Amino acid sequence: MEEQCVFCKKGLDDGEEIVVLREKGCESINKASQILGSDVSAYPGLRVHKNCRRDFCRHKDVRRMESGSSGVHEEKPVSLRSKGNYFSFQDHCLFCSLPVKQDGNKRGFDCFPVRTFDFQRTIISICSERGDDWGREVSNRIEFGRDLPAVDAVYHQVCNVNFRTGKQIPRQMQSEPNVKNQRLSVGRPENVNQIQAFLKVVEYLENNDDEQITVSDLVAKMSEYSNEEPYSFTYMKKKLLEYFGKSIVIAEINGKQNVVTFRSTVSEILHNFYTQPKEDDPREKKFRIIETAAKLLCTDIKSVETNRLAYPDPQSLSSEATNLGFLPESLRCFLTTLLGGRKDRTKISSIGQAIMQAVRPRVLLAPLQIGLGVQLHHHFASKFLIEVLNSLGFCSSYFEVSKFESCAAISKKTYVPDTFGDGLIQFSADNVDHNLLTLDGSGTFHGMGIVASITPAVEFEEIIPRVEVTSEEIIVAGAIDIKYYKTPNETSPFAAEKLRCIKYNDVTSNLETLLKISWPLQPTRLGWSGFMQSYQSGQYPGQSSIYFLPMIDMNSSDLTCIYSTLSFICKESSRLGVTPSITFDQPLYWKAFTMIHNEPQGSPLKAIVLRLGGFHMQMSFLGCIGFVMQNSGLSDVLENIYASNTIEYMLNGKSVSRALRGHMIVDCVLHILLISNILGLNLQETGSEDNENNNEVDERGAPKKVVDATMKAKFDKTLQLYHELLSGSIGVDDVLENTDLTEIEEIIQEEKERLSKYPTAKLWIQYMDMIRVMKIFIKAERTGDWHLHLYAVKEMLPFFAAAGHNLYLKSAYTYLQQMQTLEEDHPDTYLKFCEGYHVVRRSNRYWAGLPTDLIIEQTLMRSVKTTGGMTRGKGMSEIQRAQWLLSMPACSSINNAMQEFENLQYCTSDQHKESSKSRQERDNKDVQTILSFLTDRNPFIEHADLRNIETGVTASKEVNVHQALEVGLHIIEESLVGQDIFQLSLKRSKQVKTLNEKSKIKVQSESGSVSPQLLFQRLVTAARYFTDDVSTLFSYELSNYPSSMFDANGFMREPQKSHLADAIWALGDCSANEISTLTDVQYVLDGGSLLHHIPWVRGFTFGRIAQMYADHVSTKYNNAIVVFDGYDKEPSTKDQTHRRRTKGIVGTKVIFTKDTPFRSKKDLFLRNSENKQNFIKLLSDTLQDRGCTTILAEGDADLLIAQTAVTSAKDLKTVLIGEDTDLLVLLCYHVDLHGKDIFFKSETKSIAKKKVWDMKKTKLVLGQDLCKALPFVHAITGCDTTSRLFGVGKGQALKKATQDLHFKECANSFSSVSSREDIRMLGEEAIVALYGGAPSEGLDLLRFRKFTSKVMTSSTFVEIHTLPPTADSATFHIFRAFYQVKQWIGEDSLNFTDWGWAVENGECVPVRCSLPPAPEELLKTIYCKCKTAYDTRGCTCKKHGLECSVACAECHGSTCCNSSRRHYELEDEEEDPDEQSKE
Repeated sequence: MEEQCVFCKKGLDDGEEIVVLREKGCESINKASQILGSDVSAYPGLRVHKNCRRDFCRHKDVRRMESGSSGVHEEKPVSLRSKGNYFSFQDHCLFCSLPVKQDGNKRGFDCFPVRTFDFQRTIISICSERGDDWGREVSNRIEFGRDLPAVDAVYHQVCNVNFRTGKQIPRQMQSEPNVKNQRLSVGRPENVNQIQAFLKVVEYLENNDDEQITVSDLVAKMSEYSNEEPYSFTYMKKKLLEYFGKSIVIAEINGKQNVVTFRSTVSEILHNFYTQPKEDDPREKKFRIIETAAKLLCTDIKSVETNRLAYPDPQSLSSEATNLGFLPESLRCFLTTLLGGRKDRTKISSIGQAIMQAVRPRVLLAPLQIGLGVQLHHHFASKFLIEVLNSLGFCSSYFEVSKFESCAAISKKTYVPDTFGDGLIQFSADNVDHNLLTLDGSGTFHGMGIVASITPAVEFEEIIPRVEVTSEEIIVAGAIDIKYYKTPNETSPFAAEKLRCIKYNDVTSNLETLLKISWPLQPTRLGWSGFMQSYQSGQYPGQSSIYFLPMIDMNSSDLTCIYSTLSFICKESSRLGVTPSITFDQPLYWKAFTMIHNEPQGSPLKAIVLRLGGFHMQMSFLGCIGFVMQNSGLSDVLENIYASNTIEYMLNGKSVSRALRGHMIVDCVLHILLISNILGLNLQETGSEDNENNNEVDERGAPKKVVDATMKAKFDKTLQLYHELLSGSIGVDDVLENTDLTEIEEIIQEEKERLSKYPTAKLWIQYMDMIRVMKIFIKAERTGDWHLHLYAVKEMLPFFAAAGHNLYLKSAYTYLQQMQTLEEDHPDTYLKFCEGYHVVRRSNRYWAGLPTDLIIEQTLMRSVKTTGGMTRGKGMSEIQRAQWLLSMPACSSINNAMQEFENLQYCTSDQHKESSKSRQERDNKDVQTILSFLTDRNPFIEHADLRNIETGVTASKEVNVHQALEVGLHIIEESLVGQDIFQLSLKRSKQVKTLNEKSKIKVQSESGSVSPQLLFQRLVTAARYFTDDVSTLFSYELSNYPSSMFDANGFMREPQKSHLADAIWALGDCSANEISTLTDVQYVLDGGSLLHHIPWVRGFTFGRIAQMYADHVSTKYNNAIVVFDGYDKEPSTKDQTHRRRTKGIVGTKVIFTKDTPFRSKKDLFLRNSENKQNFIKLLSDTLQDRGCTTILAEGDADLLIAQTAVTSAKDLKTVLIGEDTDLLVLLCYHVDLHGKDIFFKSETKSIAKKKVWDMKKTKLVLGQDLCKALPFVHAITGCDTTSRLFGVGKGQALKKATQDLHFKECANSFSSVSSREDIRMLGEEAIVALYGGAPSEGLDLLRFRKFTSKVMTSSTFVEIHTLPPTADSATFHIFRAFYQVKQWIGEDSLNFTDWGWAVENGECVPVRCSLPPAPEELLKTIYCKCKTAYDTRGCTCKKHGLECSVACAECHGSTCCNSSRRHYELEDEEEDPDEQSKE
């Protein structure tokens, strides 16, 4: 039987939708059947028509019975139109807007849902026909819902009927029951254009919801969309509320009135999600869920309260909790889930705030967004970088960052905090430069920068308001009143009084001693600064805070600028109620001191505590060290561990960090040498079983002293103390109280006093004392010890005087004189200074004090010139300067807060830089390198001469540099004390004479030291003011010495002799056949070369070593003839070559016999001429015992060797064994073509040098004429007794001799002429030819022509040594060549002192030239004698277009306003405050 529906009794296969009943549905059907009295009965599983079941259960009688009422709704409807209540399509009638639910969640029986679009279209048509308010309300609701079936809209049937029939709202549905229920006449239709314009406004609002559109904006927008009159403000607001209902809010946002914003509720969003048609596609469903989640997040983000009236403060910005709390809870949950549940709160905060800023870009001010923008601009000052990150949503816009800086610049009413308790404020000022060398001179800045340091640190706490700021407000906030200074007609005298005795007992001196003796007893150890930081402790005021003050756009050396600066800090100090204190570098200090001294009594400036910058004082003192140690060998020592081009900056004090480290390492090595000498340690044999060298004697021939065992034990005991201190088993107090260390220090001082009898040793001990003073000064600054600071400055004074640093001498002396009365003049400041407030600490530790003038360099100057500063793209206009300076505290605070939040703080490590393992290893390596270097050049050898330990050049009698301390004290006592400091003039002639005295230029009986290249450049620059014909000046060297023939050490340029042999070998076949098969051959050996071919074994006796040589000679060469050089004490033209080869190292004199064991180094032993001569005698006797013939020459043996070989070749074939090219030249000249064969070969094992010369073939290849000219070619281009001409090679000269007839003629005639003038003329013509000049062209004219050619073609400056020598200096070179040629050809009757040589201090030295470097009048123009650091108007240098340089008498080019400004290499001062550099 066909299955039927229990309700309609029709079959279930008629196509209608069928449902299967469940238990709950059956209960509803059975209940309705009882109410209706029906016989319908349902059970679970029964199938029925869906519509039939619905109609049966929703019968009106059933609904009436369920509601318990027989009438319609009795609820009192409330008008939603007037009260603006919430409207929901699912819960309210489409027509009357009253709720449709009556009991619980069930609708009333008279309510029906909208199911078709036909219904919607009919109602829209009726709305237009009615044209009344009710019709417009219904139309607006339909427009808002768009799809009534989709939004599940419902309505009352009675309301539907009334609306369709033109009646009013049913009475029971009205909020005002007295309204008559009557049909309304159709009213006048509303303006269609206005409606369309309004709908466009609505669409615009929906598409531009940025929380910035106001009702007024929408009224204006409506006028754009229509030519009709737009709605009024009030009516527009009403229409918006009618149209959107509770979906919008009109309120004030961030001070902006009537802003229209959308507010979708969570319930609406969720309802829309659940009532949308269910999608079967998982992908569509996923995106619908994501879209809904995004809407929910957006709603929560828009509900966050905003505040754009002030910027976030650093405290909240650095707080992780505060940044995380800025996010809505839903967004935090979402990001935590998205990031896999990781507790990365920093990233959650950052990403969350970026999302919030993107959602509400014009309303929200996310803290991390503005913080990151300010941080990036603070570091990099890059608009491009910030704009890129802003466009990607990672930080605020560049506009917002700039606005923050503008607001920060004017937010503070003062430049520094008004209150800082018991702290101390100090000011520092220095020049600030920017773009000084622009093409047109515009865009430059040369002004005064000022900073204030407050100890202990205090910070601004005010919140920065976000307001509109004008350029004028910023300029006014950053302006300093300029006060014109009128120079007084008379200057009050200031007498330099005798300074009080400053005695200071350094209680930590035992730490210094312990560190000294830890080497060589403990090779690897901490550096001085690292050791002191680790073990120095005490009370200190704490870390300081630094504030930038406005700049003065005026030349810093201008008196008005300085006066305005002083007045400004007086004004600020008065406002703060403190004593004004300011620090300047030396030039500005002297001006300020002069100004304050001449102020009338009662002037505010008289209250200023004026301080001289400690950092610049330290730089000047480093320059004094470099001056005193000129040409002493110190630069050569430092070149072992530093690049050669940086040594100059280290020694003139401009590279401070490198100089300090270098001096510390050298000082360490010098103490190693001293202590090793005290203990009798042989550093050359460290680690050997027997390190005694009992056969060594001192210069008097006396055996060296035997070390006291007790002393050695005492040193070993202190080494144990060092280990215990490092391990922590003892404390610093145990070291300070140790008496052994005190006794050891006394022993070291006694050794220094003993060695001070010897000039070279005294010079280096004096150097160690200067390093000691430097350490004291650094210690005073690092620890904040005021009395130690004054003591160190006083210790510096004699060296300032001796080195000619007169400006610093006068300034430092005046500074000390004033500071000694500080206790009476300013007791409050004095007490603060005694407590350590005179230094500034940028890190919170004891060993971290810094001079106040270094602080301005590290902070303001570094910030201005590094990335993110003023000179890197920001510009230096008035407003840019003011905004940058005044906003710096706020920007720094934001930057620090961001770094704290990001956990990227760059804070000070507790470990000093020198304490790291890598630094200790590097220091140890460098100590070992210098120790190895100085062991062979020990400056403490007890010699009576004063010499350069590297070159061995001895000083002339006038040099007194080893007495610098005594000279300085004498200058102070005799020339300074009691004199008016303003009228004081110190003569250069009174300062010490250094080892560089020989290379100095002299002008008006005063000498000055300046590099040849600098001197040349200055002379050429100044020459245009001196003469119209510059070419005439090139007859002078324009340099300290002929740099084309001499090097910086004063030696003749080293020849490249082997190049001549290579050039001759290349001319033709000069080789010999195999000579090993020859019989009846006589071997002639160069004894000097032989000495270096046999290695010496330490421990062998000298007799056994001699037997090793004899075995070698007799085995290889049978009965050879060995010719040795003679080493007498008479001056020789080879003295310079010997000194260059030995590098000034003089071996210890050794008394030995053939049975004495050898315990030294071979090279060092042979560098002592007496040792060498005695060993040659022993060797000669041994060789003779083995059948060899030995010949001892009286001096140089080259000619004797060649002559011996030529003589031997008369009877036998002869082989000459030697290495020297001189022998080859002599053989070419002397060999007899009619005699037996002569061969010349080297004993070297090098294949490249293993050439065997057949001298007859060689002479035939060269020809008789060239062989005759060969000694001249060799001598004129450089040999052991003549200079190499820079840029002229041996091969080039040989080629000239073969191809250039004029050169060949000069060469052949050279040795045969006797007139000195003819010799000079032939030699000059030959040199002109070598430089490519014309035959009739003199050297001076060629020199000028070469210079002009290089100027026109070179892309860099012309180097002086590339020019030919002058005719004057070349004359002496030619004479030396003539003398040597005569020696080689066997005519040795000449006196060398007549031929370009002179005798000085018992040695033969070359005469360089007879003319001064330049005309006397021109030399006067290249350096000035300005008595003050700022006297540039009368400066000779400036008048001639020159900057002041190291040649200048007073300023030395470093403390003068007419010199290049300083450039600093400021390293990470917080890691190592000692490592501050300036280049």
